[in-house]
Amino acid sequence: MAEELPEGRVMGVSVQGKMREVAKADIGHPGGVPLKLSNVPDQSKSGAAYVGNLAWWTTDVELANALVNMGVKDIKGVRFYENRTNGQSKGFALVETSSEASARSIMAKVKELAIHGQIPIA
Repeated sequence: MAEELPEGRVMGVSVQGKMREVAKADIGHPGGVPLKLSNVPDQSKSGAAYVGNLAWWTTDVELANALVNMGVKDIKGVRFYENRTNGQSKGFALVETSSEASARSIMAKVKELAIHGQIPIA
């Protein structure tokens, strides 16, 4: 049986691929965005968007904050892909959403963002 987390906390995957606990309040939305980040693909996902041209040090929380500020509220998870040799992010991520419309919204609006001085692409 899965271990219960304190209220207001979710499990996430760091850029290095290690599981860690994340405060929902860290996601950048009043009260937190109910993200469940994991390194296991969710078979029930409704939408997904590729986000590339990210700096290798961009975190899941930073990307989720940027997307929430852009208006996407139903993010289910963010998965970064990393270099096997050094564990650094390859500079792209897969963002899972609860709806196909949100995934399309990410693809259309992500070019308006700037994260660590880089303009992401979808």
